[in-house]
Amino acid sequence: MAAEIAKEAPETGPPEKAAPLKDTPIVLVISCGGTVTSVAEDPTDVQMYTMGALNAEAFRSRVAPQLGQRVNLRFHDFAETGTGSPDFGSDQWLELARYLLAESTRPFDGLVLLVDVRYNYGPSLPTDPRISIYLQEVKDLPRVDILKGYPGSTVDLFFAAVEKAEDPARGIILEGMGAGSWSTKPGKEIMEYSKPRQFPVIVCRGPEEGHVSGAFVYGLGDGCIGGGNLSSLKAWVKLRLLLCKGASYEEIKKAFSY
Repeated sequence: MAAEIAKEAPETGPPEKAAPLKDTPIVLVISCGGTVTSVAEDPTDVQMYTMGALNAEAFRSRVAPQLGQRVNLRFHDFAETGTGSPDFGSDQWLELARYLLAESTRPFDGLVLLVDVRYNYGPSLPTDPRISIYLQEVKDLPRVDILKGYPGSTVDLFFAAVEKAEDPARGIILEGMGAGSWSTKPGKEIMEYSKPRQFPVIVCRGPEEGHVSGAFVYGLGDGCIGGGNLSSLKAWVKLRLLLCKGASYEEIKKAFSY
């Protein structure tokens, strides 16, 4: 497989003259970890697969030629541990959010390399990594709002965000499934709006509290998309990037289907 990838890679060769560091494109690398079904799984395995996706063949054939071979990578891990806990602090997520919201000051400052690593692992099964890697330009990120659920939640905020706002949201993250916050009447009203329009609504539990299936959201059916083990903030980042690259509803659904 590696030989086939290398064979398909463009004949770029080494650059005649290395670009000065100040002129080197800055690329933000986001590693997105998938569902890990074994609680004993070492979170460093996700990082290992991520770095494997950035090996010489994959990086040269899919990324480096577009950037003149030399880049300045800023790596942010987007992986989950087996228990769903983040393996780095919230301050780094704030830094990532600021980066994604910042105005680009250089031609290549808006480039993101998203490495999506999805695999299921069980004691009796071999590890089955499914890695996709692509480069995209982050510019004019679509608005996505996070709505936190609580007992007695209404749909007022949802419709204010998607219909009444001056800059309507292109997607919604619903956080919190406890006490039927979104799986009762307000959730059904949101589903009736989102399903016929194929409007992306991602449902997550409270921060790092558990898994929400992407195929069928409890109490909401297939009118919403489950966010897996991702927290609301991580789902927010991922959905904005997907919308930015022009992903269809089915592509968004597939991206969260682990």
